[in-house]
Amino acid sequence: MDSTIRRSIFIFFVAHCLHDVSAWSGPPTPRRSMIRDQLLLPIIGATIGATQCAPPRMAVAAETTSPAAIAVEAQLSSSSAAAALSSGVLWRTARGDALPATPSSLAQIMKDEFLGPVSAAASSGIVCISERHDDMEHHKIQLKVLMTMKKVLTERSQDVSEKLSVGMEMFQRRHQIYLDRYVAKPQEYSLADLMRDTKWNSTWGYDILHYLPLLLFAQKFRIRILGLHPSEEEVEFVKLHGLNANNGSSSPPIIGGVRTDDREHAEDFRRVTALQMSLSDFGGCVEAMEAAIARQYEVQCFREEYMAETAAIQMASQPDGWIALLAGERHILKRNGLPFRALRRSTNIRMKGFLSLPSLNRGLFTIVPRTEPFPAAAKDAIGMESADYVWYVQRDPSTEFREHEVNAAPMRKMDRRA
Repeated sequence: MDSTIRRSIFIFFVAHCLHDVSAWSGPPTPRRSMIRDQLLLPIIGATIGATQCAPPRMAVAAETTSPAAIAVEAQLSSSSAAAALSSGVLWRTARGDALPATPSSLAQIMKDEFLGPVSAAASSGIVCISERHDDMEHHKIQLKVLMTMKKVLTERSQDVSEKLSVGMEMFQRRHQIYLDRYVAKPQEYSLADLMRDTKWNSTWGYDILHYLPLLLFAQKFRIRILGLHPSEEEVEFVKLHGLNANNGSSSPPIIGGVRTDDREHAEDFRRVTALQMSLSDFGGCVEAMEAAIARQYEVQCFREEYMAETAAIQMASQPDGWIALLAGERHILKRNGLPFRALRRSTNIRMKGFLSLPSLNRGLFTIVPRTEPFPAAAKDAIGMESADYVWYVQRDPSTEFREHEVNAAPMRKMDRRA
């Protein structure tokens, strides 16, 4: 299919998301009807098996002995409720309860839990939203979070072009001049120009259409997009020489303060990485395989610390604003990758200028999207040790997705046959 036609089909598929947060709701559709009577997690007034949930908290997960469906009470089966549930369920891990992922519920969370009371001083903070890079459902969730942040900040008379920025793992720090041009001069600098100048297909490589709605949203409201990632040359230097190598003047700069002493973070990385390796690739030498994993861990820490430094630099120039960081789930889950590193670095910068702080810092929040078939067991929900919020959503049945492949951005099945 011609790329121009494919892009037009894709834009039609997601363009409604760019108009307003209210676009989430509306009359019920076949998809909404399909999930109207079942929720992934219990919400206020829902039942789990034979156990009644006492609002506003969910029943104890241990009481669920099988992945039984969770029925929604009669008042939630109306057309308006069906529409409200179409974006999935927000699981608040600290409270152990869930809400339909509607614009109003997310906005209320941001007002109460993110920004704080209206009477307080202007606030600042970090929101990290993870993703599977080729899952459009995750990117739609990221977009909805940004849309809601924009809405809530605007309601508080905050200029989002000055108070909100978006950091993206997909772009490098050295791409900043092109990202700024893309946001500032949409009539002169196109997506094709951005892809060309950032060498998108070689530096990232995933389908750009996954990120197009996010880019268009930032461009429309003049929200700064930050390239978080180090360059290939910087990553390659660490891969070859490690973090402690003598960095000569002719080599890419290595940032200081790269922490590698988080045992849980290191063990999680080792476990996942070892599954992707074969001992035969190292001639059966366990020590060689462990050395390779150790070096890859240094690279991972370097990448996360570099992205955190990029975010902290932006927060220093925007001390009374918010930054949303978009990165892969391995960087955000459990917070000990990018989130805690960004919080540590930004806090250090803030403390140096403590007496002149213009706003109340609200800290760090993490949101992890999960695409799951509905219904699922509440007992399987991840806990507060992994994220602050988990956004469960069911995959749009009108699109195709292959779990063990790299997926292009979705198109309607009928369009794909065209």
